[in-house]
Amino acid sequence: MRNGPVASGKATAIRTLELIAIVALFASFFLSYLGAPVWDYDFWWHLATGRYIVTEKHLPDKDPFSLTSDLTENKNPFPEVESLILKQYWLAQSLFYLIYVYAGFQGIIFLRAILLFLTLLVVYRHMARSGAYSFVSIVLIFLLYKTTSMYMGERPVLFTILFTAVAFSLLDDSGRPRGKKIFLLVPLMLLWANLHGGYIIGDLFLLIFMFGEAVRASLKRSNYSQHERRLFFGVATAALVVSLVNPTGLEAFYMALSSRYAVLKEAIQEWQSPFFLISNHIYPASLYYPYFVLLGLFPLLLLVRRRKMNMLHILLVSLLGYESIISSRMTIYFMIPAAVVVAGELSAAIGSVCARWQADAVRRAEHLLSLSAAGLICFLMVGHLQGKRLLADGIDRSTAPVGAVDFIEKNRIQGNLFNEYAFGGYIAWRLYPWKKNFIDTRALNIVAMKENDFIVSATSLGAGDAGRSGEKDIRLYDRLLDHYRINILLFSQTKLYGNVTPLILELMDDDHWVPVYCDPMSVVYLKNVPANEAMIRKYRLTNDTVYNSIILRCSSLALRNGVNPRPLLAMGDVFYKMGRLKDSLQAYRYALRRDPSNSFAREMIDKIQAEKAVKGP
Repeated sequence: MRNGPVASGKATAIRTLELIAIVALFASFFLSYLGAPVWDYDFWWHLATGRYIVTEKHLPDKDPFSLTSDLTENKNPFPEVESLILKQYWLAQSLFYLIYVYAGFQGIIFLRAILLFLTLLVVYRHMARSGAYSFVSIVLIFLLYKTTSMYMGERPVLFTILFTAVAFSLLDDSGRPRGKKIFLLVPLMLLWANLHGGYIIGDLFLLIFMFGEAVRASLKRSNYSQHERRLFFGVATAALVVSLVNPTGLEAFYMALSSRYAVLKEAIQEWQSPFFLISNHIYPASLYYPYFVLLGLFPLLLLVRRRKMNMLHILLVSLLGYESIISSRMTIYFMIPAAVVVAGELSAAIGSVCARWQADAVRRAEHLLSLSAAGLICFLMVGHLQGKRLLADGIDRSTAPVGAVDFIEKNRIQGNLFNEYAFGGYIAWRLYPWKKNFIDTRALNIVAMKENDFIVSATSLGAGDAGRSGEKDIRLYDRLLDHYRINILLFSQTKLYGNVTPLILELMDDDHWVPVYCDPMSVVYLKNVPANEAMIRKYRLTNDTVYNSIILRCSSLALRNGVNPRPLLAMGDVFYKMGRLKDSLQAYRYALRRDPSNSFAREMIDKIQAEKAVKGP
C-alpha cells in the first residue's frame, strides 16, 4: 500500500526533473545562438541592399554597388542570374535593415537566435508527435543543434531553415491527421517565396506529398476520406501557385535545375561536397559528425524497418541525403527531416525490442534516460557557454575589414577601389554611394569575378599568351588595375582556405604600390602617384610590418583549424620571402604533417635544405 504513492511520487519527481532539464537544454541552445556576434561576409550585402530597397522604394534593376557593373565591356553573360539574386531576397533584406535601424546589430543577433531556436522547437515537437522516445529526440535534437551552429550566418537562408522544418511538420501526417493547420501552407509559401529562393524546397515537399497521397489513393491505402483528400490537394495546389507570386517567378526553379549555371557554383565553398572539404584537409571530419551519424543511421534503419517505414519518408530523406553528399549547403535540409524520421523509426525499433517489458517499466526507463541525456548535454552546454557574453555585442572584426574601411573613410581617400570579393558587401554597407566596390560575395558579374581572381592571384601572361613577340611576361593584374583606374587596394592577407594572397607577395617588390594600413585582418595599398604623395609619406609601412601581420593571421587560422595545412604553407611562403629559412622550413614541415601528400611542401623543404647546404651553417 505504501509503495504505490511513493513510487508515484518518485515518478512525478523524475518527470518534473526531466521537463526542467529539457527546458534548460533548449535555453542553453538559445543562449548559444545569442552569444555569437554578426560575422557572415554575405550579411553586409544583404543589409546594404535592404537599405537601398527601403530608401529608394524599389528593387534594384542592376548591381548598384559595383564600379565594374557600369562598364559596357563587362556585359554580363548571365543577366537573368543577376536579376534573380538582386530580387529574390527583397523581403528578408528589408526586414534586416529595419531591424538594424530600430535595434542595431543586437536586433540582428536576436533575430538569428529566434529563427534557429524555433527550428529546433518545431523539429522536437514533430518528433514527439511521431511517437519518438524523448531520450532519442533529445540526442537527435542536439545533433541538429550542432549542425545549425554551422549555419549561424546572418542571411536570408535562416528563414529557409525554419520554413523547411515548418513545411515538413505541416505536411507529414505520420501518427496524426493533418487537420486545419494544413491551411497555413498557403501563407507560409507566399512569405517564403519573397524571403529566400530556397522556397523551392517547400515546393519540392508539396509535390512529393501530393504524389504520395495520389499513389495511396490509387492503391486504396489512404487514411483520408475523399473530402479530406480534395481539401489537401486544393490547399497544396494553392500553396504551389502562391509560391510563384514573387519578383522572379519561376526563375529560381529554372536556374536550380539547369546545368548551364553550374560554372557559377564552382568556386563557392558551400556548394562543395562535405567529403571534398574533408578529403582536401579544409575542414576536420569532426565538424560534420552529426551529419554523418544521421547519414549512417538512416540506411541502417531502412534495412531493419524496410517493410514498415513510410515510403514518402524514404523518398524525401534519400533525395535530400543524395543532395547533401554532393553539396555541403544541403546538409541542414537533409538533417531536418532525417532527424524526425530517424527519431520515429529508431524509437519504433527500440519499442519492438522492449515489447515484452511492462509498460510502466518502459515509461520509467524512458524518463530516466531522457533526464540523463538532457542533463549530460546541459552540462556540456554550460561548459561551452562559460565565459561568453549573454548577448554578443556588435560585429566580428575578424571577418569584416572594419579598421581598413575606417582608415579609407577617415582620410577620404579618392579614386577607385579594388577589393577581394569577401569584403565587397561590407564596403557597400559602409562606403556606398561615396565609393563603390569592385565585386562582392554575390559575384553578380562573372567577368568581374574572373578578373578579380586574376588580380588577387597576381596573374601574369607570357609573351606568347598575349600574342606579342619579343615582349617579356605581361603582368595581367597590373593591366587590369590600370584599366579600372584603381587607386586603392583592399584585401585580406589570406584567401578563402588560408593560402597567402599571392598579390601581397608580388607587391612587396613593386614600387608602384605602397602599403599604408595593415591589421591582422586586412591590408590597404595606395598607388604610388603624386596625388597620393602626402598620404604615402604619412602612413607608409615597411614590408616587414605586412609580413608580420600575415604571420599573425596565419598563426591564428592554423590554431583554429588543426587539419588545414594552407595557413602553415602561407607562413612558409612569407618566412621564405623574408629570408628566414629556418622558420620557413619548420612551417613547411608542420604543413606536411597535416597533409603528407602535399607535393608543394615537399618541394619547398628540399629547396630550402639545398639552399642551406650551399650557404653552410
